Amino acid sequence: MGSLQNLIPPPKAGGRHHALDMRAVVNAPFYIVDGGISQRALEVLRLLAADRSNRDIVEALYISLNTVATHVRNILTKTGTANRTEAAAYALRCGLLAE
Repeated sequence: MGSLQNLIPPPKAGGRHHALDMRAVVNAPFYIVDGGISQRALEVLRLLAADRSNRDIVEALYISLNTVATHVRNILTKTGTANRTEAAAYALRCGLLAE
């Protein structure tokens, strides 16, 4: 799981750190914690990260296209990501792809 430490740039030559950019902290996406995403949404996220289309996800999970679209929209909102690619990268960084 990520932390604020990830927002601090590496030290400059000589060992001094850059100042923490508070805009990065304020705009950082919050991390999904236990209970923050349903098991079904996690399944959708894993398929999304496997580059599956909404139609593929419908067939894999036996849910409607509207339900998939809702899950994808909620995943993007909860992860603070703008698109499917960013959501997949987020899931990889946060260890959400391992079953």
